[in-house]
Amino acid sequence: MISRILFRPRAPGPRTALGSCTPLVLVGLLLVGWTPALRAQSQSTRASALSLVKTTNYTQTSGRGATLSNYAIRSVVTLATVPTVSVGATLEAPGGLTDEFVRVDSDTLEFYQNYSTAAVLDARYPNGSYIIRLRGPLASTYGFQLPAIVRPSPVEIANFDALQSIATPDRVTIAFSPGPGALATDLLLLVIESLDHSFLYSSLETGMLLNVLTPELTVSLPPGQRFTAEVLCFRGQVTTSPGSSTYSTTLGATSSNRFSLATQFPAPAIATQPAHQTVISDGATTLSVTAAGYGPLSYQWRLNGTDIRGATTATLRLENVQSTAAGDYSVVVTNPGGTVTSQTATLTVIRNARLVNLATRGQAGPGSEALMAGFVISGSGSKTVLVRAIGPGLTDFGLSTSEVLTDPTLSLVAAGGEVMAKNDDWEQAELAPLRAATTAAGAFPLRPNSKDAALLLRLPAGAYTGSVSGKGDVAGIAMVEVYDVDPPGVGPRLVNLATRATVGPGAQVLIPGFVVTGDTPRRYLLRGIGPTLSLFNLTGALPDPQLTLFQGGVELRSNDDWSLDATAAESATAAGQVGAFSLPPNSRDSAFLLTLKPGAYTFQLAGKGAATGVALVEVYELR
Repeated sequence: MISRILFRPRAPGPRTALGSCTPLVLVGLLLVGWTPALRAQSQSTRASALSLVKTTNYTQTSGRGATLSNYAIRSVVTLATVPTVSVGATLEAPGGLTDEFVRVDSDTLEFYQNYSTAAVLDARYPNGSYIIRLRGPLASTYGFQLPAIVRPSPVEIANFDALQSIATPDRVTIAFSPGPGALATDLLLLVIESLDHSFLYSSLETGMLLNVLTPELTVSLPPGQRFTAEVLCFRGQVTTSPGSSTYSTTLGATSSNRFSLATQFPAPAIATQPAHQTVISDGATTLSVTAAGYGPLSYQWRLNGTDIRGATTATLRLENVQSTAAGDYSVVVTNPGGTVTSQTATLTVIRNARLVNLATRGQAGPGSEALMAGFVISGSGSKTVLVRAIGPGLTDFGLSTSEVLTDPTLSLVAAGGEVMAKNDDWEQAELAPLRAATTAAGAFPLRPNSKDAALLLRLPAGAYTGSVSGKGDVAGIAMVEVYDVDPPGVGPRLVNLATRATVGPGAQVLIPGFVVTGDTPRRYLLRGIGPTLSLFNLTGALPDPQLTLFQGGVELRSNDDWSLDATAAESATAAGQVGAFSLPPNSRDSAFLLTLKPGAYTFQLAGKGAATGVALVEVYELR
């Protein structure tokens, strides 16, 4: 008995997921041994070849995979010579069934019947003795014996349930369970095809017919798809020539029931976790993650477990970092197969030193003798600022009623000249938020019914001037204050504070104070301007100011003429960087650079030799 498995390429079709693989047609031919000449013939044999076979046909295409397509019986008679007269033939099967041959060629007669199942075929044409009779001048009788064929039992899939949802499609293991009576020489062919016919796997295409005792086979399948598969089992010796697509076996073949597989998209994996970061406030930093897996991959960054709006890429860039950005960051990476959350990366924000308060005590009078405080807000957004003009309230700090400005008025003007707000008596304002801001800023409370003035404003970035003057021609000592009342590290910042006032001896010495907060030191430019104010058409400027800086009563630095200070060159460069007007060489103005730790500081600006005049004190924060 001989069985053949013939592979013939189909006509070229569209490429499959395997690339340029062309589907094949598989035909299995089961030839059963025949015994000619049931009885001796007086004449010579007039047929050169006869055959009687049962065939099992297999078809492998990109549309159906491998399947048992039909079962047939076939008999062919090839004559020794081409007859000049009509020759016929009949096939006599066990049970008396007779079938007529058809002439298919000048020297070939054929009988062929096709059936959908082996059971129907075997019922009509059972195993046993068959006779072929030739009629006419070539009359002859030939006998064939069709023995029972023992096909191998179908192979079962041992891990069928696991194949219904495959989490790792790049390594799919299919476990085989041979049927009863399996022989070590039985061979397997595994075929897998996606439902949309875009993918086809055949173990034969890899040059493999598996031994039936092979416990399992690992293949790689596309993710997120469903597949059908079939295992064909061949019994007998299989032979082929090198490079040939024809396989021959001596016995029969069976097919397993077609079974299904389904691959999932594996959840992504994080290859590089986001790292802990430490950044100084107002600085920038980047958090990043590296993820691997089937795409598309999507990202969502979180701060303390809450999604960050718009943070949907593998990197998270943080600019102008403030204390509110401190916390635990993580990122959720998602693909069609699921999600994975990164480890937590902690961002620590060190508060940079920053100006939060300016308070200047000086002489305040009408017109050009008004006490002025200027400040600059830098950054995006807006800032809540408390501005106060203290006159009567100074009597609580040792000054007499006759020395202080008894009824100060306060106005705040923007750089373009727009009057933002005015106040005469602080109790005319909305008291609850004003008192809350006073407490938040750490300022001393104002007495009820005092004539001090105050403004609480939410201001956009820009330059502003607060002006303190008395009613009518009244003059006296007053204090102007500017407070940043936002929480630390929130919103834009104060980067420049300045005070202009009339300076004289004794109680008329200009005494500005300012507060620096944060966790780290910062460099500042400090200037006391007198004679250079005349370049701005201001008369009565203080001719030779002397600037001294104190902290807690301890003198830190003093300067008379700025060009003689050790930091003169650096001061001139810093002035250009912060937008301050330049000082003429050899002018009598005062200036120096100093690195200051967070804390409270006080200036004293006085004129030499008890001189009087208008002066300006400035504090600039340097980057």
